[in-house]
Amino acid sequence: MAAITKPQEQQQQQQSLKLPKNIKDDERDVADLWTEALKAYRGIVGFDLTIRTPTANVQALVDLGTDEMKKFHKFRHDDKKVDTLRSLLSQNLGLIEQGAQQLISAATPAFPPAAAIATAVTWMLSACQQVSADYDVVEVFFNDMNSFLNRVIILEKRMPQHRAYRNCLMEVFTAFLKMCGFATEYTKLGRFKKWIMNLMKGEDGELGSARKDMDLKLDRLRDATHFAILGNTEELKKMDRELLENQQAHTQMLEAQTSMLHNLLDESQGMRSDIAKLLEAFEKKDSETKGQAKAQAMGQSKGASAHRIRSLLPDVEGEGAEYQILKETIVDGTCTWVFAQPAWQAWIESLDGEHGAPPRLLAITGEPGTGKSHIAATVYDQLHRKATEDAERHICAAHFYFREQHPGLSTLLNALITTANQIAEQSPILCEKIYSQLLRVDVLIDVTQQKSLLHNILEPCFEARAKHRLFLVLDGVDELSDPEKELLNEFWQHVVSANMRISLVVTSRPGGLGGLADPEKAAPLTINATKENQMSDLAALVRSRLGSLGALKRFGPYVKQKISEKIESTAPNLLYAQHMLRRFDAIGREGAVLRQLDQPMPPTLRSLYEVMLAECQRRTVASRQPVIATLLRWISFSFRPLVLDEAVSLLRYTSGDSMFDLDEIPELMTRFIRIGDPGKGSEVGETTEMEYLQTGGINEPVYNDGQLPLKFRQRSIRSFFRDAASESESDTTKSLLATPSEAHRLIFLTAANMARPAPEEAVDKLDSGLATYATLYLMDHWIGIDPEDHSVEERTEVMEVLASVMSNEYGYAKMAEVAKVDYKRDFNDDVLKRMGLWATEGTQMQLSSSAAEWWKRVAQKPATGLLELAKGHFQLVYQAPNAPSAAESYKLARAALVQSGYGNKLALQAAKNFPSTDGDGEAPDTDHVPDEAEGVLGLGGLFGDMELDAGAYRAIGSLLLLYDHHEEARSTYQRALECSPSPAETFKIFYLRAMSEWKLDLLQEASQSIADCLTGIDTDGVTELFKRWAYITKGRIEAKLGNSAIAAESYSKAKTYDSTTLIWGNILDEEIAIYKDADDYAGLLGVLKKWTPIERLTWLTWDYASPDKDRVRHINFQDAAARAGEQAYMVAVYEEVIAHLDNFDAAAPLRCDLADAYMLVCGDAEAAKRVLDEVLDSRSTGHVYKFTSEDPRSVLQRTISLQSRVLFELFAASRDPAVKSKLLDEVNGFMKRPLATSVSSSHATAMLHHDITVARMTLKVGPRLEFQKRMQKVFDACFEALEDNVGWNDGWSLMLLSQALAHLSRAVRSGEKLWHAGRVLLSAIFSRLDPDVSIVLHADNKDEDEDEDEDADPDNPFLDKDGEAPPEDEGDLTHIPGVCDGTICRPTTMYKWWGGRSGQLCLDCNDCLFCEQCYAVLLADKTGEQPFQSRRFCGRRHDHIKAPIEGWRGVKDGIINIEGSESMSISVNDFLTKVRDELIKGAWDQFWEG
Repeated sequence: MAAITKPQEQQQQQQSLKLPKNIKDDERDVADLWTEALKAYRGIVGFDLTIRTPTANVQALVDLGTDEMKKFHKFRHDDKKVDTLRSLLSQNLGLIEQGAQQLISAATPAFPPAAAIATAVTWMLSACQQVSADYDVVEVFFNDMNSFLNRVIILEKRMPQHRAYRNCLMEVFTAFLKMCGFATEYTKLGRFKKWIMNLMKGEDGELGSARKDMDLKLDRLRDATHFAILGNTEELKKMDRELLENQQAHTQMLEAQTSMLHNLLDESQGMRSDIAKLLEAFEKKDSETKGQAKAQAMGQSKGASAHRIRSLLPDVEGEGAEYQILKETIVDGTCTWVFAQPAWQAWIESLDGEHGAPPRLLAITGEPGTGKSHIAATVYDQLHRKATEDAERHICAAHFYFREQHPGLSTLLNALITTANQIAEQSPILCEKIYSQLLRVDVLIDVTQQKSLLHNILEPCFEARAKHRLFLVLDGVDELSDPEKELLNEFWQHVVSANMRISLVVTSRPGGLGGLADPEKAAPLTINATKENQMSDLAALVRSRLGSLGALKRFGPYVKQKISEKIESTAPNLLYAQHMLRRFDAIGREGAVLRQLDQPMPPTLRSLYEVMLAECQRRTVASRQPVIATLLRWISFSFRPLVLDEAVSLLRYTSGDSMFDLDEIPELMTRFIRIGDPGKGSEVGETTEMEYLQTGGINEPVYNDGQLPLKFRQRSIRSFFRDAASESESDTTKSLLATPSEAHRLIFLTAANMARPAPEEAVDKLDSGLATYATLYLMDHWIGIDPEDHSVEERTEVMEVLASVMSNEYGYAKMAEVAKVDYKRDFNDDVLKRMGLWATEGTQMQLSSSAAEWWKRVAQKPATGLLELAKGHFQLVYQAPNAPSAAESYKLARAALVQSGYGNKLALQAAKNFPSTDGDGEAPDTDHVPDEAEGVLGLGGLFGDMELDAGAYRAIGSLLLLYDHHEEARSTYQRALECSPSPAETFKIFYLRAMSEWKLDLLQEASQSIADCLTGIDTDGVTELFKRWAYITKGRIEAKLGNSAIAAESYSKAKTYDSTTLIWGNILDEEIAIYKDADDYAGLLGVLKKWTPIERLTWLTWDYASPDKDRVRHINFQDAAARAGEQAYMVAVYEEVIAHLDNFDAAAPLRCDLADAYMLVCGDAEAAKRVLDEVLDSRSTGHVYKFTSEDPRSVLQRTISLQSRVLFELFAASRDPAVKSKLLDEVNGFMKRPLATSVSSSHATAMLHHDITVARMTLKVGPRLEFQKRMQKVFDACFEALEDNVGWNDGWSLMLLSQALAHLSRAVRSGEKLWHAGRVLLSAIFSRLDPDVSIVLHADNKDEDEDEDEDADPDNPFLDKDGEAPPEDEGDLTHIPGVCDGTICRPTTMYKWWGGRSGQLCLDCNDCLFCEQCYAVLLADKTGEQPFQSRRFCGRRHDHIKAPIEGWRGVKDGIINIEGSESMSISVNDFLTKVRDELIKGAWDQFWEG
């Protein structure tokens, strides 16, 4: 008898096994189930696991998952959290592998379930870290899945080896895979937290269903396993007991996690609301100042140096989008005919000729629809290929695509910025050259001016003698405005005259080249895009579309051939063919298309558009045709693209149908207009961070297309509608078309009706963006009206409407304030002159009496037409509810009044209102036009026909207070009180009067005024914000009076009012100052503890990047913590704030402060190193950090400086050579860290102190040659800075050179002369080294000699604020101030000269000079006489060098003068030469001798 094999035995067991009914007839193949599961996963997530599944084991997958965890935004450096989640991941993957053993042989071996599911889990982790998912939420998911998988294992161990049971198990794992897919996708969509919360509640549609399906499949497996072991009671009981224990544990886990998540959600929602308020406050503050600094977004795929260049240049919106769109839409193999043209060959040959050959211009011209942009992209590809094939890499290729209605693509400046970026990305040599140019301190490059970029960036790279050459392709130059065309012409003429090695290719419609085609200058080579040249492209386009368009690709060969023949013989250009093919595709039936082919086709693209428009009109109901006409006019002639919300609002407004939607005019939308730009997710909008916070933080996929622009599908369509009315031969479509003048007239009339404040009771209000457009561009559309093109009735209507607008009949002044109209631009001399012409020609018009009167005044003096608008703005000033509103109204009121020619009325009225302000009683200058600050004095009584009530005087007083006319404001408030104000107005007036008296130091009067104010705190009509400010003012007054307790109570009371806004940081500063000024450090920290987390966040980030603040707030905080022994609380506050800022990737600046605190307060260098490593390992987009507005470049410099110091401290403290060597490697590797590769340092000199640190470390561990290289680099940079023609940085260079000389003096045997030279140079930091070099401040490009201190004596402009004159024995001074970097002296010691004082420069810190008082404290700590009790501002082991040197008499006319035992009289240049050529060179000889 033959032996029975094991497979046969298993088959017999399966045949004899009794199966439950629900799986008895399951004959499905497990491999098929798994294949379907993989397809389902791909459908959910979007990628194929069969491609991404690794062949590694579980441990490798765990390691991969751990790497993803370490990237998590929320716990990047929290090893405890990583370990917890790593353990959960490891358990889950192990359970998956264990539970899927039966399926390995049954499923497809190449894609085993365990590995695939493990990959899906790991991929979900990757999605979590990419969108910064919360750690706690991720942990809940893994805990839930862990409990589920444990139940699977309990069942799997008892499951028989049978296909039906394997199918049950496979269904469980396919359900698990589907669950992972949904988790991954929801994580990417930002809905992970919401899903987990709903999972706890058993809610959420498809995900809830997926989870329930997974449980159902598990129940089915459990029932089947029950049936299989039915005969074994003990085993059944054991299994049920294990399942019950698992279920109970799972329930307890869910309850605990649900409670935790609810608490987390409640806390995050409260914080989210507060953060939204804080962002709003920061935005408001920034709008009132100069706004946020603008840095640059940069891609992560380019080289580090290219990143740095991008960070120094302005951003160009959409710079690469057009090229990508063109590449996606081009038909393969087309546009190459250009390269066979004689003009191309001649142009190429001119480039390959002799080195001095003049630049050549190649112009590719063509009618609309010839595909010029695709040609430009193809030409660029060819030139870029030539550049990449250049072995010496001397060739660069750049391209830019001008687009008229795209702000980022409509200027030559942006084209040159993009060109510079592309050059940097292609050529490492030129990249370094551009970078060094941008960092030059002797030339201030204005990156907002194209001439500056040409002369300082492009010309140095491609001058006549340069080895490098640039191919520049500019598409669509005909879309440039006339001023931009002139700039382009000037650019090219300079390139030609300077014989620069730049070769230019441009594309344009015929006649669009402007000055570039001037025959008197170098005539361009020209290629015309004609049909004859493009026949091969036309055939390729037809073939491509016949094979790709939905209906056409199903047509038979015969019909396709007929279509191809007809189009190729008839189509005048490619775009015509494209339109015709889409028309045939829309017909969709072969017979109908053949009948169309038998008909005559439109001969031109314009006639085709007329046919398309006629069809659109015919297929649109008559009631909607006026709507179409309106939309076409606005899109054709608007001065910026309307967005979808504006367009819908416009059509609802003009049609009177509040329910109208664009879906009601499908023909127009499908044939002529598109929403958004192709290739940019046209139908999907994005939420801003503010919207995200205000809507609850659940980042649902928001399909909000309301802010997407409406545009014509092609440029040629827009040209058709702008020109069609005058050229059209069809009467059918006349109603849909309009001449430019008629279009502007109709738009003007509509816009005038829109530019009115909406009634409060209005339900269907106009879209705010559309109302703003109507207000801003009203006069632009009026200018577009040609009176000669219109009838008398039409001109009369225009004149009536304009008169009503300018007379402020319907509140245009209010709308002008909302829209921020620029009166100087909108009503310039040309506009006023045009108004005068209309007035002259319209004298015979039948106008209303008011309009006729207005036009009569305009005819006499056009500027007077603005007078009524100015009065309207002044009326708004008098009605303003608060100071900000009054200020907005006043600025426009003054601008309108000045433009009307009556600006002097403010000065004349000011002299009447406040005679004492007019000097010595002299008569006021009748022609004087005051500035804003002076003009507010003339607000009262400016117009006799305007009666002023208490509210008006209160508003005027608030402006006087705003512009620092405190005494005048106080008297104005008194007049307001005499006008019998209402109780609410009385409250405001007393509050404002108290403010003015506080400013005037009339503290007793101020105290009485604020007391009178607060008696009406409960008055109806007083806003919460006014109540808050009343208590803040009381706090200020009491603080000045020395009543600290009452002041503190007042500030606390202020916070109880107006919960909708946050207390600003400067107010929190005032509250802190109560305790700081009294040295009450415990009280200061006590106040911080009472504050809410959002108030602490506000305080620590407010005005952070302001130069005059210089992080004083953080120094005070750290000092208070040190003195009060509250170091732990200080660290906790920083960690709390950092945790919130991490949500916005904005915590890097505060991490630097925390590192400072660790180092200077806690003395924990290791902790400081860890925090700074987090900063160096972060990345930056280049934009300023939110909340702090700190520039990433500044953060990088500060981080490198701090970390250099920290690592040097650790280096000095260690006695282990291996540790020292490792620390040296870390210091050397700073510029390879992620932050350094994504942003640039502002100046190369900013890194010199880092070089000194590296040099000192190499002096200890070697190689000693590296010490010399680093130190010599510092010396060379300092000498270069001291010998250039810029004087503002000489003081800093002298300090750095002094440090370097001091360190070198200690590295050689006889370094006394180096030390002496260092002291001499340090003594000169306030001296003007060269009288012929201007002391130019880099920040504002202003000569310091011409800078006048507002508090200075006019007879001696260099007096300090306390009246101290500069000493006569210190020579020529720069008057650039310096401050002591210590924290002991109060007030902080200020230096503009030595003045008999001395200073000590730290040799270890970066740019730290200490006064005598602060140095004495450092010395006492160093000797152990008096240990530090405050925040340490310098290291205990640090050394210092003293200045000035004995006998110092300054620098006079470039001569250093020292008296006494070491007398010296030598020119600065000679002394620098001696130091460089004798002392330093001699020191190196001594360094290497022996």
